[in-house]
Amino acid sequence: MPVNLVVNENGTTLLLDGVITAEDTDQFMACLNECPELNINMSACEHLHTAVLQAILILRPHISAMPVDPFWSRCISIFDKENVHEDNIVGG
Repeated sequence: MPVNLVVNENGTTLLLDGVITAEDTDQFMACLNECPELNINMSACEHLHTAVLQAILILRPHISAMPVDPFWSRCISIFDKENVHEDNIVGG
């Protein structure tokens, strides 16, 4: 499953892994609606459907790790400078 909740010593993180499809949007939104303070780790995200990208831009969660793909990293960082730290941007 590409959207996973991970609990560790740093708190609860929503891990986006592999290809995130439009079908994953409901689960992604449900997790963030239930727990808006979740950290989002996108370091294992290979592709992101634009529906999930739009959800990120609307809900503005804290992103603890950006996607490795420079395209997706830049897409998120351009629109969400408050929740993305410049040192997390790949290819920036």
